[in-house]
Amino acid sequence: MKVTDAIIKRRTKRKYTNQRVSRDLLETLVELARFAPMGANLQPLKYAIIDGELSKKVFPLTKWSGYHPEDAPEDSEMPPCYIAILGDNEIKQNGQFETDAGTAGATICLAAEELGLSTCWLGAIKREEIKELLGLSEKYSLLYLIAVGYSEQKADYVDAKGDIKYFMNGDVLTVPKRTLDEILVEI
Repeated sequence: MKVTDAIIKRRTKRKYTNQRVSRDLLETLVELARFAPMGANLQPLKYAIIDGELSKKVFPLTKWSGYHPEDAPEDSEMPPCYIAILGDNEIKQNGQFETDAGTAGATICLAAEELGLSTCWLGAIKREEIKELLGLSEKYSLLYLIAVGYSEQKADYVDAKGDIKYFMNGDVLTVPKRTLDEILVEI
């Protein structure tokens, strides 16, 4: 799959099969994230793979859908694993990890798409409770979780016609995207 195809095809998926994702695939995603561009090449991010019983304990500490909370996954649709993106406060003391986390998270999501996996980038999470559950020290800031698994959902996009809220079109999660004319500023 070409990168451009992965960019266009990738959509957030919130419902997963119970099929296990191999540790090798998860480590491949982390390996690829380390090549993401980082400010001043500090590389202040670390990653934790959360799977098995631990992922079941993390699930209730996450929020899944701002527009459609009723579409959050049921227990039987929860992701089999997560990749936690962590900021190492000893490497970067100012706590400004957002740009680095953005490039790494996008890399993980696109690589997962190429590998036949689906993802959901989670920012509405109970950070302190998850850090405690994972046994993380104050050295780390928990920035985001990326749910990883094999999707139960179909998803597509449409050109936005005003409203940008995603919706179900039959059994397809449909995500409106603003058109090029709407986002390109001519100078």
